[in-house]
Amino acid sequence: MNCFKMTKLLAAAAAAAAASAGPAAMAQDAAAQQQQIAPVSDKEVKKFVKAEKKIGAIVEEWSPKVQSAESQQEAQQMQKKAQTQMIAAIEKEGLSVQRYNQIAQRAQVDKQLAERLQEAA
Repeated sequence: MNCFKMTKLLAAAAAAAAASAGPAAMAQDAAAQQQQIAPVSDKEVKKFVKAEKKIGAIVEEWSPKVQSAESQQEAQQMQKKAQTQMIAAIEKEGLSVQRYNQIAQRAQVDKQLAERLQEAA
């Protein structure tokens, strides 16, 4: 699974996490996104790539289960479990979900960063 598909899925996970944290956290997240994204270090590139691989495995595991869910409620419960696992995978690599998303978003517009990520993969 490519970086951009996972990013969309993770963005949904991050949005769900932010929504559960309340309006104050969402306002802080919006303000942080408006600020310039800090340069991405080589260490962060390695962490991002490791997290991305773990997220890919989680997506591969949960996608068929979610698609075969018998109800919308069951699918939502499965998605929540997958999101929790994705967030844990990112944090285990030493990145915050916010920073992971920043790197992924920047890679979509920064060709050099995208190449660095591909080379590290």
